[in-house]
Amino acid sequence: MFEKLQKTLKESMTERLRNKHRSYWAKKVDSDLLARYSQLEGGSALNQLESAVLKLTGAIVSADKAEVEDESQYGMNDEVFKEVINESNQKPLYDDSNRELRRLFYSSLFYNKEKIKDFVEILKKIESDIKNKGTWIIDIMNAVIGPLQFNFEKVINKLEENQGNLEKLSLDDLREIKSKLEEIQLQRLTWRKSVDAIIAAYKAKKESIDSDSEKLINHISEGYKNLITVKIPGMKGVSDKILSLIDKIR
Repeated sequence: MFEKLQKTLKESMTERLRNKHRSYWAKKVDSDLLARYSQLEGGSALNQLESAVLKLTGAIVSADKAEVEDESQYGMNDEVFKEVINESNQKPLYDDSNRELRRLFYSSLFYNKEKIKDFVEILKKIESDIKNKGTWIIDIMNAVIGPLQFNFEKVINKLEENQGNLEKLSLDDLREIKSKLEEIQLQRLTWRKSVDAIIAAYKAKKESIDSDSEKLINHISEGYKNLITVKIPGMKGVSDKILSLIDKIR
């Protein structure tokens, strides 16, 4: 199955994937990965899984990195990225030096430009609320850019570097890697589904959240606060555990 997916992906990719193709194949990676996890056991599990899935994921990330964002950074440079500071260089996310951080945010949404722009409208509405200015968008960016997307890519890169050597790990370690990676994948799916749900509710003008920033913030707080402030940030620890297990390879 994976070999067929990989071949089809390569055939359908152009120099820059169109959003609909990237979204489709990224979903394939997630759904097939999770389905495959439920079937595989033992030391051969990740070896069977790694080659096709890791290459698919790597190809999608490479395509994302090749994208050129528009001048407005999809509408976020003035009201969203301006308010979020990268602590490592003390510059706002709209700064050119933070291009990769912005890309990580886009990639968390499959770099689907339509979805990004829809979500930006919501982020701007949140940011327009005086009482919550500079709070929710920082929580969202801090959770998604680092713990979710950056650490996921770091794990994938580490697995790619060590493919062919995973059989050197114990069966218990392999099972734990499998379990932890599944946990990250599930959280990535939850994030994207949550964004879809927020966008759908906003467009449907549910409880007037499209016109009232306070109601919008309450809607997000009640439904997604735990995801944004607890569950997604918790993925850093999960990723770190996977990396520590892979580092056992000698």
